[in-house]
Parts: sequence; structure tokens; C-alpha cells
Amino acid sequence: MKRWWKKRKKTKVEVKKIWQESGKGEKRIIWEKPKVSSIRKFADWWETTPVEKFLEDVDYLLKKSAFLSVISLLAQITIIISLITWITGIEERRENEIFATWQVVNQASGKGDKTGAVKIGLERLLKNDFSLAGLNLSNTQLYGANLEGAELWGTNLQGAGLVSANLEGVYLGGGNLKGANLREANLQKANLSGAENLTNQQIKQACFWEKTSQRNIETYLKQTTNG
Repeated sequence: MKRWWKKRKKTKVEVKKIWQESGKGEKRIIWEKPKVSSIRKFADWWETTPVEKFLEDVDYLLKKSAFLSVISLLAQITIIISLITWITGIEERRENEIFATWQVVNQASGKGDKTGAVKIGLERLLKNDFSLAGLNLSNTQLYGANLEGAELWGTNLQGAGLVSANLEGVYLGGGNLKGANLREANLQKANLSGAENLTNQQIKQACFWEKTSQRNIETYLKQTTNG
């Protein structure tokens, strides 16, 4: 105990001498370490508590959640913009498809297509309410084609293969049907008035020919009888 006191006293004398030599008063001598403020002590203690750790984790999760919310919002905006672009382009894409299909049919006009390309093209055009009137489909293979309700006014179907084709409700006025194969084709409600080069034999090869235009059938029967 005495040794410690002597050491402290010696240190005090040395500090006092240093301060006096520097021209500072003895009253300015501070013999104790600066006191740490109570706020600082509390802050240091608080950082070590589980509560502080929990609050830091919550803050991190909230920041991360906010970031994810921004990403989600941007993704939704991107999807909406893409959807609007797609919707506004529907009509343009439809017109482009119709034009491309029409080109296929038109280029094969009168060439007696047997690949089925013209058949598919006609069905697509009809589905999009495109008129098929006046086309040159001579010698074209249209086996099983679904042309229900088509306007085939003035269409050249000479030598066309219409076997098993669905011609229900079609209008063939002014069309050339010379040599067209109508075997098992559906002629229910078909309008044959004004169809050219159509024989009774051709009609009777089709299905439901009795349910076509009655006046038209009678005309052909009469012509056949007179012939």
C-alpha cells in the first residue's frame, strides 16, 4: 500500500513540475482519468444486448423487403408494358397473317395445288371472314376442306377435288364446276343457283344433295331429262 502511495506521489510531483514549467497553473492539473459520460456507457452497453441485435435484424429485413418490393414493382410494370404492346399488335399480326396466307393461295392460283397448302390457306382466310369469291381453284385438291358458309361466287372449281369437303351453306352462283369431284361432299343448304357446268350426276355423288336449293335441283334434273 505504501509503495503504491509513494509511486502516486512521485508521479504527482513530476506532473506538477511539468505544468509549472509550461507556465500553466497548478489548478489546471487533472489527477484523474477523464470520466466517460453516462450516455456513452449506456450506448456501449446497449450494443451488446440481444434487443439491439434483434432490432438490427429487423431493420435489415425491412430494408431488404423494401428492395424486393421495388424489384417486384418494376417486374409488374414490365409485364404490363409487354401486355399492352402485345394487345395493340394483335390486329397488325392478324392482318400480316391474312396477307401471307392470301399470297400462298394467290401464287398457287390455277396451278392445281395438291400439297394441301391451298386448302389450309382457304380455311384460314374463311375463318377470318375473308371472301373467297372469284378465286381460280381449278384442279386444286381440297379433300376434306371445311368451307362451310363460304362465298364462292364466280370461283373456278373446274376439275377440283372436293371429296368429303364440307360445303354446307356455300354459295356457288356463277362458279365453274365442270368436272369437279363432289363425291361425299356435304351440300346441305348449299346454294347452287347459277352454278355453271354442274351435272345431275355430280350432285348425286354428294351427301345431302336433296337439301340444297330445291329449285336448282329441279332445274338440273329437267336439263338432264331433256338431254
